[in-house]
Amino acid sequence: MFARYASAVTTGTLITCALLYAMQGLINLQPGAESEPRPRTIVDWINLSRQASPPPPPAPDYDKETITSAPIPPTGWVDVCFDVMTSGQVTNIQVTGSSHGIFEKSALQAAQKFRFRAPVVDGVPQVATNVNYRFRFEMNN
Repeated sequence: MFARYASAVTTGTLITCALLYAMQGLINLQPGAESEPRPRTIVDWINLSRQASPPPPPAPDYDKETITSAPIPPTGWVDVCFDVMTSGQVTNIQVTGSSHGIFEKSALQAAQKFRFRAPVVDGVPQVATNVNYRFRFEMNN
């Protein structure tokens, strides 16, 4: 039994080596088959310094009497637009639309807590501008 395995491994090794030499010989028969070796590249490690966190945007000024006297809808939405820095922090948060003003402050606070991975182009993180996001609100009793 051992002799069968040994002969099979030996035969397989010999056939594989013969095929490799035959392929190399066929490649060398073609004119212009020799090519220049590829240039070696060195990986550059980039250490990004941490950026100081941007100051929070100013809180919107709401007319408290209007908000407290108006009935609060059970559902709503707020559209915000912001930029994502290379560190993943969100800046320049702006409300672009909302169903009711009462939801805007909560949406701004939530957007400030977002963290993203910055888009990477050719290995370099880029700033993403004008990212739109819609917050949906539902109130439960």
